[in-house]
Amino acid sequence: MAGSFDLIPMSDVLGAEVRGLDITAKLDDSTITALESTWADHEILLFRDLDLSPGEQVTFSAQLGKLSSHTQADYALPNHPEIFIVSSNVDEKGTPIGATPTRMWHSDGQYTATPPAGTFLYGVDIPDEGGDTLFASMIASYEALDIEVKEKIEDLQVLHSRIQSYVKLHPPGTDVRNQLTEEEKSSFPDVIHPLVRRHTYSGKKALYLRGNAGQHIIGLDEEESDELLDTLAVFATQDRFVYRHQWRKGDAILWDNRSVSHMGTPYDITKGRRYMYRTTIQDRALNPA
Repeated sequence: MAGSFDLIPMSDVLGAEVRGLDITAKLDDSTITALESTWADHEILLFRDLDLSPGEQVTFSAQLGKLSSHTQADYALPNHPEIFIVSSNVDEKGTPIGATPTRMWHSDGQYTATPPAGTFLYGVDIPDEGGDTLFASMIASYEALDIEVKEKIEDLQVLHSRIQSYVKLHPPGTDVRNQLTEEEKSSFPDVIHPLVRRHTYSGKKALYLRGNAGQHIIGLDEEESDELLDTLAVFATQDRFVYRHQWRKGDAILWDNRSVSHMGTPYDITKGRRYMYRTTIQDRALNPA
């Protein structure tokens, strides 16, 4: 059984490195409870110098909640549908070897009716330069808003669309990535989420910005909606709310989609390979079964 662990803060606002915890071992109930609490408190947790097999990654992730398979099965790891391959690199034929990291602030699964609690991303191969990930605390940024702004946005809701956002990110005919199939499109109807979400574990309020899926605020015209959403996004992603992670081979980060937005940064695909395994953890509060 796994025992206790130590924490090393990674920034003033969010993030802690976990030391002394063997995540390849079966975690006992008390350790899982402590880890979940620590995760909610620090929002992102870093594990270093790992040599995880796909099975070990799946087993660890599943102890924190049921796992989701990504809609684009083409980028799933063979024999492990729960693992989604993330990479901007291509093979010798120019075919993508994974899904491209999103180069804009977002939270994973915003287009789903029950967004995931977390994402666990493991660095299998890391380029020598670039390919960092930025994380922004939506709890800290919400708490820093003026009271007048909080009152204005308290009850607003945002329409999120997987189909509309995908076409914008990967225009047909100009992007080498696979387009959504009709089956994939039918699996994800448009959904509505509050602009201010209450964390399902801690109860704290957090901004839930449009990311790569949000289209507009319900009840506002397009111009007013865009202005408000853009203003909030600029505010929430100031350096004071952000941690930048420079990956090392063997790093894994568990981040909280209920309170964190993130964004990948570019790297030169001709000078290195960035190859990551991602598992997505459902929210026990929204998916109790």
